[in-house]
Amino acid sequence: ASKLRIDANYADSITAFYAAESGVELSIYNQFKDPDAVQPILTNGATFTFITPPGTFPAKVIGKFRGVSRSEEVSL
Repeated sequence: ASKLRIDANYADSITAFYAAESGVELSIYNQFKDPDAVQPILTNGATFTFITPPGTFPAKVIGKFRGVSRSEEVSL
């Protein structure tokens, strides 16, 4: 039964990771292009939350989708 649960959450895990990646990309954009750029609404229902202020590094972001969370940290 646990294998089925892992397989079912795999796609949600990938989506949560890409939501976190979107947050990292926004943080990079804030740093180098537009410090006032606003957080977009992701059309698939995923969200991301900044752990560190946008545009600061290392950038730490948590992506969430359907109860699954994945984090990403990037240094420049």
